[in-house]
Formats: sequence, C-alpha cells, structure tokens
Amino acid sequence: MVTVNPTHLTCPSVVIVGAGTFGLSTAAHLLERGYTDVTVLDRAPVLPAQDAASTDINKVVRSCYTDRFYTALARRAIEAWKGPEWEGCYHESGILLVRKHPDPPPLPAAGLGDGAYSSPDLGDVAYENDRALGARTTRITTPASIRAALAVDTAYIGFGNSLLSPASHTTLSPPTSSPKSSPTTYSGSHNLDGGWAEAARAVSVLLARVRAQGGKVWAGCEVRGLVWEEDVVGGSEGVGGEGRAQRKCVGVRVLRRRGDTTHNSAGADTTEEVIRGDIVVLAAGAWTASAFPELGPSVQGRCVATGQSVATIQLTPASAAPYRDAPVFLDFDTGFYVFPPNPDNIVKFALHAAGHTYVPDNGTSPNASVGTDLNSNLNSSRVSTPRTIFSHPAPSLTPTASGTPHARPDGLRIPRTVVHELREHLRAVYPALADMEFAGTRLCWYTDSPDNDWVIGRVPGAPSLVLATSGSGHAFKFLPIIGSIVADAIEGTLDPIIARKFAVDRAIAPATLAERDSRPVSALDEKELCSPEDLLPVRVKM
Repeated sequence: MVTVNPTHLTCPSVVIVGAGTFGLSTAAHLLERGYTDVTVLDRAPVLPAQDAASTDINKVVRSCYTDRFYTALARRAIEAWKGPEWEGCYHESGILLVRKHPDPPPLPAAGLGDGAYSSPDLGDVAYENDRALGARTTRITTPASIRAALAVDTAYIGFGNSLLSPASHTTLSPPTSSPKSSPTTYSGSHNLDGGWAEAARAVSVLLARVRAQGGKVWAGCEVRGLVWEEDVVGGSEGVGGEGRAQRKCVGVRVLRRRGDTTHNSAGADTTEEVIRGDIVVLAAGAWTASAFPELGPSVQGRCVATGQSVATIQLTPASAAPYRDAPVFLDFDTGFYVFPPNPDNIVKFALHAAGHTYVPDNGTSPNASVGTDLNSNLNSSRVSTPRTIFSHPAPSLTPTASGTPHARPDGLRIPRTVVHELREHLRAVYPALADMEFAGTRLCWYTDSPDNDWVIGRVPGAPSLVLATSGSGHAFKFLPIIGSIVADAIEGTLDPIIARKFAVDRAIAPATLAERDSRPVSALDEKELCSPEDLLPVRVKM
C-alpha cells in the first residue's frame, strides 16, 4: 500500500486533540478551507479549559522578536486581531521593551535567512526587525524616556523609589552572573503596534466560531491512546524507506462523558470510544509528552512542559486609573512583564523564564512505540507533566487582609521564592503595587522546545499523524493565524523553509532561550510552594 498523503484525499476527516491555541485555530482554518468533518477533543469538563495556558485573563501581543520570521508573522497577527470577528479582545496599549547594558556575549545566528542574527544586543535586534517591517517603534535610551513611555502618574505611584528613577538607575550594577563588570543601564524600545489580548475571552470567541462553522467540539474527552493500522510502504517514497513498516494513525481512543458535546454536566456517565479520522492532529500543549509517551524522542525532547509563575493584584477602579493607559512592560533580561489593568481592574505580572519541570511520583507507565525509527523505551514517569487545579484540586484556605479566608486550589501555588522575586520586579516598575496582597497565582504551563521554535508537522513513520505544539511561551499572540500554518502542513503546501523550521525531526541547536531568562530549568519542589500567608500584603505579614 502507498503511504497516506492527506493532499490526495478528497475531503479528509480531521481529529484534533486539544482545544487551545493550536487546536482551535487549526480547526477554524480547516473549516474556512472547506473541510466538513473536523472534530476537536479536549479532556477538560468545561471549555475553555481552566488549566490551559491559553485560558488566562490576558496575553502579550508583540512583534518585537530577534527572529524576523516571528516579527513578520506577529505583525500579520496584530492586523488580524483588529478584525470585528474578535469582538474587541485585542487592546493596543503598546509594548515597552527594556534590557540592561552591557549585553551578554553574542549568540548563534537563528531564523530564516534574512531575519537571522548574531548580535550581542538583542534589544537592538528586536527594534531593528520591527523598524524594518514598518512598526511604529522608537528607541528608549534614558530612565526619563522609560518613565515617559509608561504613561503613568509617577507621583501617584511613588516612582521616586523605583529602580527606574534617575538616582538609582543611572549606574545599576550588573547581575553577579554577568561576565562583565562595568556599570549597566536600561535601554530599549517603545512599540505602539502591540499590546495585549483578553485570552480566555478570545478562546471562547474562537470556540463559538468553530462550532458555528460546523466543527464538532467535544469537552470531557480524555484521550487514552492513539489507534493504529499497519501499512507497508514500497519503494523509496515512505518515511521509513523501502519496505519499512509504517504506521497509520486512524484515530484516538477516548474516555468520554456522554452528553457533553457542548457543555459538560458534572457526574455524567463515561464510555470508552474510538474517534476515527483520516488525519489526527495532536495539539495537546503541555500534556503532549506525558499523554503520548509512545511518540518517544520526537516528543520528549521537543515538547517539554515547564511551569511559569504568574500572579495578579486586584485594584479598585480608582486605584487602577493611573495605570490604565500604560503599555505592557517587558524586561528582556529577566523575563518579567506586567500588564495595565484589565476591564476588571486586575493587574497581572509574570516571568517569561526558564520555568520549572514537574514529574509526578506515580510509578512507571507502560512503554509503546510508533515505528522502528523511534525509540520505544521511554519511561513516562520521567516526563514533565503540568501540575494544575485538576491534578491538585485540594483547596487551601487563604487568609485575606480583611480576615475573611477563601479557598485556593493547591494546583495554583507557585514557588515561594518566586513570589518574592515577582514583588521585587514589580517594585522596580510600579513600587506602589509591590507590597499589596496577591489576588491570585498560577503556574502557566508552557510547552517548550529547546530552540524556542514551534513543532508543527507530520510525525516521521506516521504520516497521518501531525503535531501542532511547543508554543514555547509565545504562540497565543498568533491565535488568529497560527492554524493556517498547521493547515498548510496537513495539506503538504507549507513553504519548505518554514516546514524545516518547525519539523518534528529537525536538528535542534543548543538551547539559548535568547529572549528569556538564561537561568536553567529547575525541578519544582512542592515543599517550597507558597503558603497563603506569602500572598498577604507585606505590611500585615506575621
């Protein structure tokens, strides 16, 4: 038999595992292209999934990248966000990007030809990429210009105590890990073409659009494995070579809550089913490696789940007013970023950094293999797995400044040291907020690839199986258009250069995480997670 090629099928049925950024965007673009049998499955009982990275109050939408490919793609996405179909989810507040000087040593070139770089000044690279593609961006070279770009009433927020004040910021000492010892100062860029999107609402808007277009979206479907049919390939066309056995993925085996194709009901009956499709797309985000250990090294080393710490502060309308017109602030060195208040007067801030891995102590899972070219001897208990409100739902009572406790799931806790770190970063930008009570925390689970590029393409040895994952903390901003890349990969029409960039089996360069904190990934220590008291206002801590 000949290897199944999706482009040869008149109207292939497509099963997509995961109703997040990659999954829903892919479904929408396939339906727009005339596909009539598209099914999206998600394990969460209610969609958008509460523990998905895309289910958040807001996400950064920026085009400031050191890889010009992403700069150009992001500018396309920003224009798409402005369309009426997104119902005002996008807010063009601007992006204020800063970094310290002197910069670290040069990094290896990366990107797609013309956009490649090898520069000691990543902030300048991002600025030049934006400027070359027509962005409304200006250089920021002094503390005064940074304060001006923040567009915040500095007298109100107490900017005199900030690291961005002239007195403290002109000669700021570099980190002890820096290879240089000269004084350092901030510089950067202020890009008016960018801002933030209401993430959870945008996912809900897209979810409704997929259903309106005829797509089937089933919540409460826990995928238990892939379904295969053997197919022998003759000649040299097959991925496995002449006469090598190929495996055709024909669907997924799920545990499904009956009656939950739209909105799940608690306690619904469950049944095991096989959902078949000509094409199966795995868009399972941070659960990709742990949910599908049979994919072996094509997943484990390229789809690593890392938890990134996020926190929020609840303001009143009056206290939020001075920050309302501020841009998104992003420190390229530390990965710290902070948003202006959202419509509910919540200020969110976080670290876009190396993050933490988590390996649950649940024993060894059975091993399986996709084909002879993939390593089948993986131990799934050693694969990083998200620790969330679903895996750790037990509540912990959190005292508040008013003395009225409320429950927070254990799965929302972040490391205690990071709580302190977030406060200090916030103090450098908005010092009046730094000691306030944290209204909430969570670990946002990225799916990281070592080179920070996405993983989009067919799995070698399984041509009907497509991966669409490894957003590496920067995929959501592309929600309106990222599905077109996956659709092109499914149809075999993706530009060869882009296909190589995102290929499942591409050569992986040494990790640089050039646009993220350079500290190594660390294992999450549950004994060091924050307690309720750590979130209280600093002044009332016992």
